[in-house]
Amino acid sequence: MPGLAAIIGEPPGSDLAATLGEMLRPLTYPGYQTDSFLAPEQGIAVGRTGPSRLAPTGVAAWPPEADPAEAPILALVEGEPLLPDALRQELELPPAVNSATAVAALYARQGKAGLVRLRGHWAVALLDRRSGGFLLANDHFGTRGL
Repeated sequence: MPGLAAIIGEPPGSDLAATLGEMLRPLTYPGYQTDSFLAPEQGIAVGRTGPSRLAPTGVAAWPPEADPAEAPILALVEGEPLLPDALRQELELPPAVNSATAVAALYARQGKAGLVRLRGHWAVALLDRRSGGFLLANDHFGTRGL
């Protein structure tokens, strides 16, 4: 069983890698790989131990002009979630917006129920500072591990 650990709101300058490593140590088994995604300037670190690697493709704040360290929504995306054209139009997103920004916008406007409208192979970690919640979700077939 893979393990996941996250640090949210860690002050800049902290040793996120060392802290995350200590959190993941009890979840590591023979043959598992442990890796992490660190974004100290955005106050987030996510680490995973399991049979496959964590490969985040983007991090985005919502609204986009917000300081990521204080943004109401912060999204970490792995894989490539696809938004149908009709959904992009509904959210008023330009065609070139990256997937992490699109996921953050979708979650900000429709909550976790909106995530079922995504297509493709993906996993996301969402920090919602409005509610103080942290949400992990993946595609319908679970092709991207959490």
